[in-house]
Amino acid sequence: MRGNNLDISKSKTGNSPAWLLFFITSIFFLGWGIIRGDFAGKLGATSFILPAAIYLFSFGIYLHYESQKIAAAVFAGIICRAGLIFVLPHFSDDFYRFLWDGRIANLGVNPYSITPEQYINQFGAHSDSMLSSVFPHLNSVSWPTVYPPILQYCFRLATALFPASVEGATIVLKMLVFIAECTSLFFLWKILEGRKKPGSLILLYALNPLVIFELSGNLHFEAFMITGLLGMLYFLQREKFTLSGGLLAFSISAKLLPLLLIPALFFRLKFRDFTKFVLPALTIPMFLFYVEDVHLFSGNFGNGLSLYFQKFEFNAGIYFFSKWLFSSLFGNFFWLLCPVLYLVFAL
Repeated sequence: MRGNNLDISKSKTGNSPAWLLFFITSIFFLGWGIIRGDFAGKLGATSFILPAAIYLFSFGIYLHYESQKIAAAVFAGIICRAGLIFVLPHFSDDFYRFLWDGRIANLGVNPYSITPEQYINQFGAHSDSMLSSVFPHLNSVSWPTVYPPILQYCFRLATALFPASVEGATIVLKMLVFIAECTSLFFLWKILEGRKKPGSLILLYALNPLVIFELSGNLHFEAFMITGLLGMLYFLQREKFTLSGGLLAFSISAKLLPLLLIPALFFRLKFRDFTKFVLPALTIPMFLFYVEDVHLFSGNFGNGLSLYFQKFEFNAGIYFFSKWLFSSLFGNFFWLLCPVLYLVFAL
């Protein structure tokens, strides 16, 4: 396909294979060679210096391709993601909870209705080989799951295919994330093409080490959310509002955060178009939550969300400063901060 420097059918790479090979090798080294908690161990400063070098290097590749064909660089990003499929996440233990939820669901227990701690007390620690393997690695064992239905279906599929293998089930989940990432790259390419933006901008995502490690490496399902959001933007760009709303529904059914976009889009779409958009965006997730017997803001799922939003605050310097400022000005009314910030965002 041709147009606007976004031709990915041919690639004029020059001496780029050596650049890209170094990039891929560095990603694989971090993904396969460094284990969580080993930062002060045998690899020492390499654990800190190499990631920083990869970030700088990936930005250098972006600059190198700013006015050239970008097929080889995008393909390198895909290779990096594919190469991390067959290694267990080293920097996150969330995947153990994925397997726990999927396995107890396959055993006929609703993961929204019982915490891991309650399950072990009721059925015993050795009631199932998969569960006995993953339970010692779980965090938040006294809290119910907070993962929406679309993700639960993925967890069930993985543990149904490999009911006794942590490695096998994890590979299935990583393959699903890989498919989502490839789909995101496709949508991003089409969005840039439609908006007549430089094709090299796709490399800011395709070669972003943080994206590669957090999604493909650490197995975080924000990959599904991003795919849905990019699909939503693509179909909004083509004025296919129902399809766009359906993709947002997929995103919401993977992570609840995209719900915040709906009021913002109310101010940017005509009422008729917004109606076509919002109906699937809301009704599909509501149906899925209803089928799974999930009470969104109450019960176990609501308690899990409360834990997530009230306790998990990190990497949020601007938020912490704003929270301090509002607390100083308004005392106990600092909870107004989030609505005020959202209103500014929506308008």
